[in-house]
Amino acid sequence: MTEPRIVIVAVPPENAGEVVADGLKRYPRSIVVDVTSIKTKVVAKVRTLSADQGRFIPTHPVAGREVGGPASAQGDLFEGRVWIITPLPENQGADVQAVEDLILSLGATPHRMDPATHDQLFARTSHFPQILSTLLAGSLLKVEEGVELSGQGLRDMTRLAESDSKLWSQIISLNSEPLLRSIADFKSLLIELEVALSKMDHESIVEIIRKGQEGRKLISGKHGGKPRNYMLFHIVIDDRPGVLGELFALCGEAGVNVEDLDLEHSPNQETGLITIAIAPEQDEIFASALKDKGWRFHRSGGLV
Repeated sequence: MTEPRIVIVAVPPENAGEVVADGLKRYPRSIVVDVTSIKTKVVAKVRTLSADQGRFIPTHPVAGREVGGPASAQGDLFEGRVWIITPLPENQGADVQAVEDLILSLGATPHRMDPATHDQLFARTSHFPQILSTLLAGSLLKVEEGVELSGQGLRDMTRLAESDSKLWSQIISLNSEPLLRSIADFKSLLIELEVALSKMDHESIVEIIRKGQEGRKLISGKHGGKPRNYMLFHIVIDDRPGVLGELFALCGEAGVNVEDLDLEHSPNQETGLITIAIAPEQDEIFASALKDKGWRFHRSGGLV
């Protein structure tokens, strides 16, 4: 039987090193890649189990979801996403290029970095946000009543808390050292805010919020690029069948491209709010089309 050019190992992080080593043994002429969000511990495990690490190329597609299983699969999961490659000194350039070609064929953008830098970065930008979401959601168990009245902000911030607990316990345990540094840094920020509140130091509180706004601008925008300024249309929608179809049909008729959208619908309300981001040059065109059809809306600028 002809060996595959590339073997992809997609197993939980605690098993990845052993399965990669097995793949290197089973397919002695194939490239073997993993797709875990932890790199240094997986690489170390492979080094202890296999003398043929040159064909192992660690990778991490930044395209996870908070749900799993075949029923949650998406054919376009990697479209426009970043896919990290952390090449090892033993890797051959042609093999790394083959992996990058595979990534490009799936619609993703390859990006190279070393394993340690990867783990430090994702401790801060992925693993720690997961912990924050989990802890925030868990704190709601102490609220005796009224949680059901919460708005979209709380739903957004606790979405990650639905993630698989077994998988995430492995991730944060295997990346514990960088994660502990992120926790320490965040604790210092909480203390800074606590001190400012206790002293009613308004200027310090404003500065803390301003830094948060500046940090938000560093997050990538659409398709992983730099955030761009768009016109945001906040449109009231009725809770009835077909209303979203009518709105999107109007966008098509007006020739307006929807760059991004967000839908907010609180329970026990007969209306919702959809925010549609469009290019600034289409602002008046879309506004006129909405007015002609009687839609209720208001506009603002924002980064997407």
